[in-house]
Parts: sequence; structure tokens; C-alpha cells
Amino acid sequence: KTAGDSQSGSLINGVHYTDHPGWKVVIDLDETDLEGKLFSEIEVGNSEKDWFICRVKDKKFLGHGDPQKLEKMLQIFLEWSKS
Repeated sequence: KTAGDSQSGSLINGVHYTDHPGWKVVIDLDETDLEGKLFSEIEVGNSEKDWFICRVKDKKFLGHGDPQKLEKMLQIFLEWSKS
């Protein structure tokens, strides 16, 4: 199973640009090898223009960050998924 266009609650799988401004990453982990895998939340808040957070909640990898953090959040997901 891969992250696609399915909807679960108010979170739609994928990468979304937000009005904050910034990015939201939602990757469904349900029924994948990553479901139940331990992930330690990462939160960086240097300033209003330099921040991001990554966590796993309700069988979803969630990333939120400023406009410059999309690559960083995806890199964190990929490194965690391969570890």
C-alpha cells in the first residue's frame, strides 16, 4: 500500500502547501511495513520563519514546516523508513 489520494478524516495523503505559509506532509502508514514502527517526534522552532515538526500519529507520518522545509521533512521520512 502506498500513499495515494485516499482520505481519512480531515487529513488527505500527500504533500500540501498551506496558507500559514508552509508545507504539510501526510503519509498513511496503515497496512504497511512502517505501521507500528517507533518514531521519535522531531520539533525544531528556531523562529516563525524557520521551523518544522515531524511525528507519527494515528498510523500516519505527519510533517508540518515553513516553506523551506519540504525536502527536510521528506528526507526524515525516507531515512526513518529505511532504518
